[in-house]
Amino acid sequence: MLNLPANFETYAEARKSGFMKMKEIKDNGGRIVGVYCSFVPQELLMAAKLSKGKDLNWWHGVSQGIIKPLDTDGLVIDLLHHPKETKKNMDGDVWTIFESEVYSLISKPQTKQPVEVLAQAVADSIFDGLIHNNISDRLLKIYYKCVDSNSMREPLLNYIEKYKIPQGVSVLDTHPDHCLIELDRLYFKQLSAALENNEYIIGFQQYVHNRTKSKKAEAYKAGWLKDVKVLLDFENGKLYEINTISQLATYYQSHFAPLDSAIRHLYVAWLQEEKLLRPYQYRYEQYNKELLDRWFGLIGEYKPTQRNFIADKLSGNGRKVVIVCDGLRLEIAEAIADKLKVKGIRNMAFAELPSVTENGMSLLFGCAEVEDIAQTRYSNLKAMIPDVEILQLEKLNSGVTANKLVLMFGDIDQVGEKKQLAGLKDINAYEVFVSEKINELFSMGYSKVYLTADHGFVITGILDEADKIPVPAGDIIKSEERFCLANDTLDNENIIVRNQKYKDSQYQYYTKSDKPFVSKGAYGYAHGGFTPQECIIPAYEFANDNQESLGVSIVNKSALQNVTGTYFTVKLKAESVENTLFKAERKVVIQIYGNGTLMSTSSVYRMTPSSVQEAEFALAATDNVKVVVVDIQTQQQVDFCDVKKSVSRDLDDLF
Repeated sequence: MLNLPANFETYAEARKSGFMKMKEIKDNGGRIVGVYCSFVPQELLMAAKLSKGKDLNWWHGVSQGIIKPLDTDGLVIDLLHHPKETKKNMDGDVWTIFESEVYSLISKPQTKQPVEVLAQAVADSIFDGLIHNNISDRLLKIYYKCVDSNSMREPLLNYIEKYKIPQGVSVLDTHPDHCLIELDRLYFKQLSAALENNEYIIGFQQYVHNRTKSKKAEAYKAGWLKDVKVLLDFENGKLYEINTISQLATYYQSHFAPLDSAIRHLYVAWLQEEKLLRPYQYRYEQYNKELLDRWFGLIGEYKPTQRNFIADKLSGNGRKVVIVCDGLRLEIAEAIADKLKVKGIRNMAFAELPSVTENGMSLLFGCAEVEDIAQTRYSNLKAMIPDVEILQLEKLNSGVTANKLVLMFGDIDQVGEKKQLAGLKDINAYEVFVSEKINELFSMGYSKVYLTADHGFVITGILDEADKIPVPAGDIIKSEERFCLANDTLDNENIIVRNQKYKDSQYQYYTKSDKPFVSKGAYGYAHGGFTPQECIIPAYEFANDNQESLGVSIVNKSALQNVTGTYFTVKLKAESVENTLFKAERKVVIQIYGNGTLMSTSSVYRMTPSSVQEAEFALAATDNVKVVVVDIQTQQQVDFCDVKKSVSRDLDDLF
C-alpha cells in the first residue's frame, strides 16, 4: 500500500485523482516503476530547469514534498526588493509558476499586470493583514524578514507611501508589529478624542503597551509612543506619603521627572496640532497640580543649597571639572546621565529664588551679592581658586589641560527664551552633546566631573488668556512671567509671599501653579518661579574608574620652559614596571596647541616599559603653546606642559 504524502491534503483535485488511480493500480497487483511526482507537466519542467547540479536525493525530496524546488517565500522578498530584476533573472516557465503561486499567496485572482503592480499588491496584502490582524503565517514571516533587513527599508517605505489606509479602521485591533506610522498618528488622534471626552482608555493603554513592547518594527514606529505610555500609566499614588521637602525632591527625581520628560517630547512631536495636544496637556496638568499642591504645602522648610557649589567641588587634589548648564532642569540631567559610559551619584540641590540666571549663577560662583555680569562672577571664583580655567563647553578639546576646570553651557536657556515651545525640539541634541563632552573629559584624564545648573524651567504650555495669573494689586517694583517683586506685603491667597530681599526689593511673590503672571512676550518656556521643575537642580557627580594604563610622561618639561631658537624637542619616557601583564604598551601621539588651536600632531609612538621617544617641532609664532600627549585608543591626556620661548637674546651673532 502506498503511503500518502505529508502534504496530500494540499493537492488540487486533479492531483489527488491521479495519485489515487496509481494507488488503485498497485492495490490490484499492477507493477509501477519510478517515483510518483504530483507535479503537473509545467511544474515538472520547472523542477527540471531548477535541478541543475542536484542529485537523485534532491528529486526524491521534491517528489515527497520535503524539498520545494522553488523558494517562493524568498523570491517574494526579492520581488518586493527589486521587481523588474527578479522577473528578468527568472526563466519564463519558472516565472509563470512563481507568479501563479504569488497570486495564490495573497488570495487574489491572477491578472495580467506589470511586475511592479504585483509587488505593490503583495505589500498591500501584508499591510491589510496587519491592519485587520488577520495576516497569514506565511505573509507574516515574509514581513518579518523585510523589517529585519536594512536593505529592504527604502523599498518598504516606498510601498507604505503608496498604501491607502482604509476608512474606519479600528486602530486598537491592529497587529502590534505593524510598520505603518500613520496608524500610530491615527491612534494619537483617537486617544486625544477619548481623553477629551473622558472615555475609558483601557484599550488605548493596551495598544501602546503592545506597540512599545514590539521589537520587530522598531524602526517603523513613532518614537513618541513611549511618552504616551508614560502619561497613560502614570499615578501619583505615593505622593501623599511624603512629609518633607527632601522626600518630595527624591520623589520628583525618581517618579515625576520621567513624566516631565514625556510631556516635553509630546510638545515637540505634536506642537503643530494644538487641538490634538490639549487633552494630553490637560491630563499632565492634573498630575502636576497634585505635585504642586504637595510641594507648596512643604515650602516652609525650603532652603537653597547651591551657594559655593563650584568652589566646594573643585577643592582638593585631582583633575576636576564642573559643568554648569543654564536652564538644565532635572529630567534633562537624568537623560544626560543615562547616556554616559560611567555611573555616578545623582544628588540634587535647591536653587535660590527667584530662579533666574543671574541669581543662581552668582551663588554657584560664590558671589556675596547678585552679579548680573558673567565676567564679574568668573573673577570672583578665580579669586578663590587662582588656577581655575573657565571655558564655554563647545571650546573643549585636547589642548585644555587645566586641573581645575569650569565649563559653561547656555544653549538650553537661550533657545527656550528665544523660541519658547518651538525651542524644545533642540533639547534632545543638547542631551547628546553634553553627554559626549562628559565622556570626552574622562578620556582626557579628568578624575571627576560635576554637572549642575543655575535653575530649571517650566513648560507653561498652550495657554488661553484665562490660564494666566493676574499680577497682584499693589506697589509692584518688578513683574516678570514667573515672579513679582515688591517692598510691601500684598494680600492675595493665590500667591506665595517670600520675605526675602532680592536686589532692591524686600518681598518676592510667586504663583501657586506652573502658569505665568500676565506679562509681555511669548509664553511656553519660563523660569523664575517656585516649582520643583524650576528649583530642584542636579548636583551630579561622575568618576572615572578606568583601569590604569602604562604611565608615559614628558621628561624635559624644564627645558621646554626656556626654548631658544625656532625648534624644540619633546622627550617621552614610559614608566618602569615589573608586572607588564596590564601595562605592556601604550600608543600615544604628541599634539602641539597654540592659543587653544591644534597646530601639529606627531606620528604614533609605541611606548613599552622604560622606553624613550623624542620628537622635534617648530615653535609656533603664537602665545600659549602647549604640548599634550594623547593616548590614541582612549584619547586620554597622558601628560602635558607649556612651551615658553627664552626671553634672553642670543648674542652670538653680534661677535
